[in-house]
Amino acid sequence: MALKKISWKSRPVAGVVPRANWPRSSAAGTRTRTGVRGWLFLTIGVAIGLANLFNKIAPLILLSGADYLSVFTKPQLEALALGLLNLNSEGNTVDSVFWGLWLLPCGILVIKSGFLPRILGILLMVAGFAYLTSSITSIVLPAYSQVVSQVTMPLLFGEFPIIFWLLIKGAKVPSEGTR
Repeated sequence: MALKKISWKSRPVAGVVPRANWPRSSAAGTRTRTGVRGWLFLTIGVAIGLANLFNKIAPLILLSGADYLSVFTKPQLEALALGLLNLNSEGNTVDSVFWGLWLLPCGILVIKSGFLPRILGILLMVAGFAYLTSSITSIVLPAYSQVVSQVTMPLLFGEFPIIFWLLIKGAKVPSEGTR
């Protein structure tokens, strides 16, 4: 089905990504909208991850022993470096929200595509909910984060079957008659 119109919608991310208006009843349009959402979550997660790399690099600079850092005492530099490493850990927690949000539309696309077994899409969605549950608990209720992480950790392995399936078996290519 052809694209009808591309317009900027007033959403929380307005002005960032154009949203296409496909007919609501079209299955292909649903898959495309889901793909755009997944792409958006993936892009935000990558941007947060890249910005969080500064929190890994900065401690190396602080502990490098450069002359301009001589105004700080050694314990001050070590405290700053540890603080940045802790900030990196918190950045990974925020980033894992978008990892989970990315897996949800990815799982929906796998389920609807027919190229891969549906169970792989279900496992991706379970892993997405596990990421969301674990990271949101760490942000909102940090006292319970250890317990929730232990419960959700096995569910995170739902990502691995699709990797192995694609490496070993591959996707089912549609025949010429069904295109």
